[in-house]
Amino acid sequence: MKVAILADTHFGVRNDMPVFYPFFEKFYSDLFFPELKKRGIKQLIHLGDVCDRRRYINFNTLSHVRKVFFDPLRENGIETKIIIGNHDIYWRTTNELNSPNELFRMYENVELFTEPEETKLFGLPCLVLPWINPTNYESAMELIQST
Repeated sequence: MKVAILADTHFGVRNDMPVFYPFFEKFYSDLFFPELKKRGIKQLIHLGDVCDRRRYINFNTLSHVRKVFFDPLRENGIETKIIIGNHDIYWRTTNELNSPNELFRMYENVELFTEPEETKLFGLPCLVLPWINPTNYESAMELIQST
């Protein structure tokens, strides 16, 4: 089995400057998705920081990220696991309120990990560690020690 790993996409970088949109689109449409197809990859793990801003998203950026990233993931049948990162969370003390959940939960091919846990990712045992904060620090440290 082949799994793609991607991190720190930071959609909306540099205050949502549209000048970056063509570069993102070119990367995903001309390189990323064709390479997944060529290699027969149907699983993706995103390691966090989907969008750049922690507290809000520009609607133009939201439309763009759906068009160039999330819609093609769904259209190509790419099962996607997202581990919440520090740019994904609204409050610094908890992962509970996060942008991937608020913006992309309607995608049935996307699963989010907001808390530390031992789980299986595509059949392989893994310790998943989303952004560690005061709320999940103890459970994260216990899992790190025991796994």
